[in-house]
Amino acid sequence: MIDLVTAIVPCSNLENIQLHDGWFCRVKATGEKEWEKEIGISIPGSHDSSIRISRDSYSGFSHLRIDGNPAKWLQGHNIFGSNDLIGLVNSLMKRLTEIIPLNPSLANRAAWAEGCFMLNRVDCTEMWELPSLKDVLTWLNVAQHQAKSRHGRPIMTGGTLYFGKNSRRWAFKFYSKGEEIKVKNHTLPSTLPFLKKLNSFAGNKLRGELVLRKPILEKQSYQYAGNWTEKTSRYFFNHYLQKIEFSDQFKLTNKVLDGLKPRLNLAYYSWIEGHDLKSILPKNTFYRYRREMMKYGIDISVSKKNERTRPIKLKDIVHREPIQIPQWALGTDIYFVPEKLPPRNIKIAG
Repeated sequence: MIDLVTAIVPCSNLENIQLHDGWFCRVKATGEKEWEKEIGISIPGSHDSSIRISRDSYSGFSHLRIDGNPAKWLQGHNIFGSNDLIGLVNSLMKRLTEIIPLNPSLANRAAWAEGCFMLNRVDCTEMWELPSLKDVLTWLNVAQHQAKSRHGRPIMTGGTLYFGKNSRRWAFKFYSKGEEIKVKNHTLPSTLPFLKKLNSFAGNKLRGELVLRKPILEKQSYQYAGNWTEKTSRYFFNHYLQKIEFSDQFKLTNKVLDGLKPRLNLAYYSWIEGHDLKSILPKNTFYRYRREMMKYGIDISVSKKNERTRPIKLKDIVHREPIQIPQWALGTDIYFVPEKLPPRNIKIAG
């Protein structure tokens, strides 16, 4: 789905509308003001979600800068949603005109529908289903040690695994969707229909999120929204996912082993050699070791001698088909489908 979007959208007649909540400015020691920038305003949308807007003079003409998650703003959540970037932005702009006194021209409205606006950032997301939340957390812990991209090893921050977190071009991140919606300021609104189903649906999902920033959008000629189709998001997601290298096995690296407590190191090597630790260690000790080793994706209760119980390879999870929109959400208010717009002459991704 299309997640976060920063777009510069044409919109005339903004001169007499207050679209700021103050200014940022830099004042020299002499008292001379060097520059100032308006602080955008937040516009509430569906179920308390909001999107930020501000004035932008792109190419000297009147434009509106929108920054936020259009799907979440329109349907109240971002567990799943549409890949129709142009349709989402067009719908968002049309709904904005009903909330604030915008007075767009007919040419502006046609431009929204045609995708005649610029993009500074687009986040594309997909999700995969694992057997349980515990499996999602295990995958993240193991990938932290056994995956890398051209940015190097990933960084784990607050339960989110980042590849290229501070890159100006593109970044990838993985996290547990089930855990995210339990965090303050990310919980689902109590007014949402099908709230229990949404929480349950997210519980065992691994979320992958690609962040495309302005330099890479310009390089790929996709800063212009008119080049996007509903297939573009999936194309870019898969293209950059291929740039991440995942280890074939759940095997601890020497660096991780050196950081383990001696007793865990000994238990790990005994397990690797095929010993049944459950029959060797006291019950409480065994389960304490197991909890600690599960942080690295190692389940010492599974015998290494049993080939049928091999752990699934890291890359097998994210290289299979992502989940689809659940059937029970189709045709309801929690899945916003933009209106279909006339076909356009477009650039094909790839």
